[in-house]
Amino acid sequence: MSDSSETTIEIGPGSFCWHEVNTRTPAETVAFHTAVFGWTTQPMDVPKGSYTLFKRGDDIIGGCLEMTAEWPAEAPEHWQSSVAVADVAETAARVESLGGEIVVPPFNVPIGVISVVKDPCGGVFSLFQGGDGRKPIGVGAIVHDELLATDLAASLSFYESLIGWTDATAPIDGQDYHMFMMDDAMKAGAMAAPPEANLPCNMWLPYVQVDDVDATIAKVVELGGAVAMPPSDIPTVGRVAVFTSPQSATLAIWTPAAD
Repeated sequence: MSDSSETTIEIGPGSFCWHEVNTRTPAETVAFHTAVFGWTTQPMDVPKGSYTLFKRGDDIIGGCLEMTAEWPAEAPEHWQSSVAVADVAETAARVESLGGEIVVPPFNVPIGVISVVKDPCGGVFSLFQGGDGRKPIGVGAIVHDELLATDLAASLSFYESLIGWTDATAPIDGQDYHMFMMDDAMKAGAMAAPPEANLPCNMWLPYVQVDDVDATIAKVVELGGAVAMPPSDIPTVGRVAVFTSPQSATLAIWTPAAD
């Protein structure tokens, strides 16, 4: 059982464990996100381009990866979520048979193994094996990942088969919200992509916990970002909003409902 003083929690396979924003303008992207969330930074050596870690105190929140010339020209700047698995090679080997696509085959990084894949509806995410088995929680941390699905039924089937999640639903804001479950814990959420989002393919949307959604959105606008979904209250869940950075990477923010 965790206590209120803990800033990280233990995770295992099936949990989202890492997030990074992929951008062609790393200096501007880092400056924007640190100004919005109060994160500090730490550079990392990488073979090509640049990589910057986002930190909250001693906790590493995520990273910023420079999209170098090897990236497809049509690839948008975006946040990418990584889910922990017991064996990246074995999991990636099953992606294509389930209707997905391997974007980057498994490769070694200093702290583990990673592979970038697509689900059958085009949603990009990563498989990861390694790390220290913990992730940050609380204000300033990325605390939830939500799949906005262009084909919800096909997407639920894919992730259940690939990751081993099971699907449960709960009534939220007047509709059933899908929860990816494992070991009696929710690992992520899923919903049909709202028509107004006009998504061409599936999209994984990370959520950052903040003290004040409205104040954070005001800061986003001040710094040149755009509001994709204005602040709104969801009963029993809290207050949420979605924004895009000036570099067009999308994030959600959340302040939990009072107990």
